Amino acid sequence: MKKFILSLLFSFTALNIAYSQLITEKEFDEAEEKYLPDVKLKERSHWLFNQGWFSNEGLPMYSTIIEVDTSLTKDQIWVSAYQTIISSFNEPNVITKLNDREAGSFIVEGLFWGWGVSLSSYTGGMSYVACQIRVDIKKGKVRCIAIPQYILQKWIGGYGQTFEGKQPIFKTPYTEGYDKAIGKTRSSAKIYLRTYIWTQIIMDRLAKHVTVGASGIENDDW
Repeated sequence: MKKFILSLLFSFTALNIAYSQLITEKEFDEAEEKYLPDVKLKERSHWLFNQGWFSNEGLPMYSTIIEVDTSLTKDQIWVSAYQTIISSFNEPNVITKLNDREAGSFIVEGLFWGWGVSLSSYTGGMSYVACQIRVDIKKGKVRCIAIPQYILQKWIGGYGQTFEGKQPIFKTPYTEGYDKAIGKTRSSAKIYLRTYIWTQIIMDRLAKHVTVGASGIENDDW
């Protein structure tokens, strides 16, 4: 019996390790096509802004409710969800802010990046999306909430000097409207759109492990 349990745990864990990885260029391009309307860049950015997906702190916020495979235990779902999410970040930088396995909740913060999908083409340096993700598990459902925090930019200057700075996603509170919050440059629009795409990829990865259906943006009565 003990060998069977260990074998089952190993198989379950191996499945997650094989699936979880940093975001690839192909995966990013497919998600961009799936989740954004087929219009010009600025129109896409305006579309996203007009959805009104903002947190109480005035940051972008995206969430989904996933219907869970009932053959999986709460603990199995927790392990799968946690592994899938932290393995999608640049792992050495992941911070676990809440880890309540018994209650079925965790919050992690980290940096999104991957080959071919950094923001370097648009900002003149290597840039990363810093994001907080919360997962709550209850009977038959998993809720995932993603809140991009800021853009972390890194440059290498003369004599090997390095520079690092944080860029807010919104230049002013979103309540002041698109032009002030996002700005009028193409690079600002691209950065804003990419924070959205990154979070959707993570939610897709989570759903592929434990889902029988995802219902999109939800309110607190989940």
